[in-house]
Amino acid sequence: MSRTPLLVLLGIQWRWDDDSLADPDLRQLLDSSTRANSVVRTKANTTLPAAGFRALATGNRTGSSENGWILGQAVLDSGVNLRLFGDGAAAGMGFVHPDAPGANLPKSLSFSPASSYRGASPEVFADLLSQVMTPGAVVVVDMRVFPRHLQPQVLRAAWQRGDDLGWNTIIASIADDKPVTNRESDVYLIDKSAPEKAIVPPGDPRLQVFAARGPQFGNGGATSASTHRPGWVQTADLTATILDYVGAEKPAWVQGSVITMGNVVTVESLASAARRAAMIRNVQVWFLPGLGVGVALLLIAAVWTLNRRTHPRLGEEWDQPRALLGFWRMVATFAALIPAMAYFMNLAPWWELGPADTDVAAASYLWLGCLLPVILSALVAIVWSALGLNSLLGPLFIISISSLIVGILDPLIGSPMVLDSIMGLQSTVGGRFFGIDNVMFAVLATGALILATVVYGLVAERKQSTTTEKSLMAVLIVMASAVIFLDSAPSLGADFGGTMALVPGFAILFLKFNRKPLTVLSSALIVLLTVAVAALFAYIDWLRPAAERTHLGNFIDTLTQGRVLPVLINKSTMVWNAGWPAWLIISVILAILLAMVIILAPLFANMRNPYRRDYGWLWGSVGAKLRPEGIAWNHAERALFTAWITTMVVGMLLNDSGILLGLAGAAVMFPAILAQGCHKFLIDSPGDNRSVQPYFRQ
Repeated sequence: MSRTPLLVLLGIQWRWDDDSLADPDLRQLLDSSTRANSVVRTKANTTLPAAGFRALATGNRTGSSENGWILGQAVLDSGVNLRLFGDGAAAGMGFVHPDAPGANLPKSLSFSPASSYRGASPEVFADLLSQVMTPGAVVVVDMRVFPRHLQPQVLRAAWQRGDDLGWNTIIASIADDKPVTNRESDVYLIDKSAPEKAIVPPGDPRLQVFAARGPQFGNGGATSASTHRPGWVQTADLTATILDYVGAEKPAWVQGSVITMGNVVTVESLASAARRAAMIRNVQVWFLPGLGVGVALLLIAAVWTLNRRTHPRLGEEWDQPRALLGFWRMVATFAALIPAMAYFMNLAPWWELGPADTDVAAASYLWLGCLLPVILSALVAIVWSALGLNSLLGPLFIISISSLIVGILDPLIGSPMVLDSIMGLQSTVGGRFFGIDNVMFAVLATGALILATVVYGLVAERKQSTTTEKSLMAVLIVMASAVIFLDSAPSLGADFGGTMALVPGFAILFLKFNRKPLTVLSSALIVLLTVAVAALFAYIDWLRPAAERTHLGNFIDTLTQGRVLPVLINKSTMVWNAGWPAWLIISVILAILLAMVIILAPLFANMRNPYRRDYGWLWGSVGAKLRPEGIAWNHAERALFTAWITTMVVGMLLNDSGILLGLAGAAVMFPAILAQGCHKFLIDSPGDNRSVQPYFRQ
């Protein structure tokens, strides 16, 4: 056990992107500390102080533990001298309920009420700490008793005294919500000019401050095994760090990991990340459902304009409606690119635009985050088309390559696109901060399956005498293996659920390419292969040191500890607990189902009219008479759709994003199908059995 004393200063609403710690001298100390953005979310999107204290005391978001375990008692049981200042400190250690202070405390605990240091000046308070910071002691202070405008000075005085005397000192904000209170001290935490007994309205979820100094800390970005990203920690990580500091065992319900030093991150980069999270937060919850509704409306408009309401005039001079087909091919390609561009936009610091005040920018620049992926998608579609690739290689190639660029590049460069993108992980919610998230997986998987189909079609049609079906399948298997490795490797995608969805997806795709049926035996073999691949990656990750493991390796510990069922239940309800209103998700699902009914309705109207039913009239007058059935899917395209449906369904069942994963995949696949259909009518010739585009062969 370390003999160096540990000082923990707890506050609320300390942020890198505002002026809460703007004292110049304190900022110099922060610049030479171990620092990070801290995620303080509990059950709700915003965390009240009471919930934050409970999360710290139990080491998990729910604020509960087995057998009444609390952090403070674990520290005392380790033989350490624990000293608490203020009700919040006692609540953070779990000795009192935050909403009911004044409970009986253990006799072995040294407790100082808030009244004993409330009026102390910064230097007087530093002197008081010097008297109690004995070797091996852990001292926790509730900083809320100091007025807001004095807190930076108090923190600076405590840190400077710690530097002089060799303490390890941590400052941590444990709540991101403004307290609704009539207590003068709490009101001053938010606005020092607020009148006494004013009621302060609640705030929005924001990233908070973590910083540490002392012999066990250095100058860099704080990180932990729960985030795997320098500059990011969570409240539960502080619990695990205190337990490790005093040499106590970490129970299974403590979800955090020990905070360590990572790569150097600057205060400016932390403030920038906090600003991005704040600006994207309010629109992120609406973007993906809105995109789903937009895609549904796009499909309805395309089908009803292409399927004319009156019988087409099939005179000898009536030409193919190329302008209409070309328009919908371009629009559908543009729409299918939006999910990928929603990630790609984070490579440019768009969030630095607008007013300097984060809260003002978050309220006034909501439109920017929504508009950027649309602008980028339009630019990419125009560039591809200008290069002639839309006509030469087809929209499926463009859509698949664009989706794969994002899915492959992001984990290779440290996942800068997925965190706080308009469709990706939201840092204020917590969870994963690295690798490939569930929604990006849907984009990556859809792009990979489409590209495999495109390659199969190109080679299968134009293969030379030396090219065999086996060699083609070998190339496709290598390509699929590379995508699965990227998605599954702990140091890259670290996507456990994605692995178990991609393997059967590719297996069914290749099975259908070979025109083989899906039997009970082949299904069983696919299941065994899927489990084996996922288990292999999990075992490889489990062999790494505990501090380096991801959730893949931790799943083995979950199995051995018999905690699989609670984890699965928690994941199954994660969508409803992560800021997605249940009514919104249900409404989007109903809207998409309604759209599908509307889309299919024209196809079944007037069944005796083949030109209208199957769009054969799009060939033009001569073509419609030669092939009134229109263009049917070939076996490769049917294989693609079957494999894609399998991947999305398995992914939705195994990942906590649920329907959102399938919605993201559909936002790529459905417009791609529309673009491909228009493309086939544009480039195929009904009087010639040989297709211009080989993978559209009948």
